[in-house]
Amino acid sequence: MRIIFRLVSCVTVFVAASVGATIVQYENTALGGNSFRTSYSVTGVIQLNQELEIQFNPALYGTLSNETAGPGFSVLVLQPNAAPGAPGIFSALATVNNPSLAAPFTVDYSFLGSGQPSAQPFSINMFGPSGLVSIESGVTSSAIPEPSSFTLSGGALLYVVRKLWVSRRRRPALRC
Repeated sequence: MRIIFRLVSCVTVFVAASVGATIVQYENTALGGNSFRTSYSVTGVIQLNQELEIQFNPALYGTLSNETAGPGFSVLVLQPNAAPGAPGIFSALATVNNPSLAAPFTVDYSFLGSGQPSAQPFSINMFGPSGLVSIESGVTSSAIPEPSSFTLSGGALLYVVRKLWVSRRRRPALRC
């Protein structure tokens, strides 16, 4: 029983640690030639004066255009190589507290690499009296479903619990 308690405690800590993280998923649409549109869906909370910033590697991405975001956001793009070697930036600044994240964030661009565009670095920044402060960062992930670590952990936990149960039921009772 102690083992089960410890396993449940570990899973609880894992889930609690992952709850506050912002997740940015992307889905690419080919527009013909080397032109693409990427739609980003965001899971998390963005507050007033916080910015979602997605970076575009200047070696892989050309001109950014047709940027959009849902209501409650002001959108701006900075072109890749605006200063030599500088990344392109998609910036969506929250103009209201807790804006809806239901509408996708989108941007069109020319892709200079081979194959399909892939994951990109993102950050959540806060504009305040002391200037710009990065409060979270990560890498976008594909919107194509993949087994999550929680699902895999849950499966492993169920396997261990079943093994413990079966082994205890097979043990003969001690007689004095």
